Amino acid sequence: RMEVYSAVFDKNHNKIMEVQAEILTWESYAEMSEPIYFIGDCQEKCKTVLTKDNFHFLPEIVFPSANEMSVLAYDKFVKNDFVDVAYFEPFYLKDFLIATK
Repeated sequence: RMEVYSAVFDKNHNKIMEVQAEILTWESYAEMSEPIYFIGDCQEKCKTVLTKDNFHFLPEIVFPSANEMSVLAYDKFVKNDFVDVAYFEPFYLKDFLIATK
């Protein structure tokens, strides 16, 4: 399937589009005219349908590093924004479904 998990950020790391699970088509991101850089392990899949000139792929960045989380983590630390891990429920984006034959 052509499903990917995605989010769009501007050059200042401000979120433009929320995290979502989407099925890629040739129309995906068609409304965006500025340069878009794709990172992550979906690049090979994306290249097959996302062919506009403003789409750029960065194969040297396969998985975003935990280094990018340091600013977010520090911001939460400064704001004293902690969770009790005994009751924390991770955000998995989609419910896990078990298919039966």
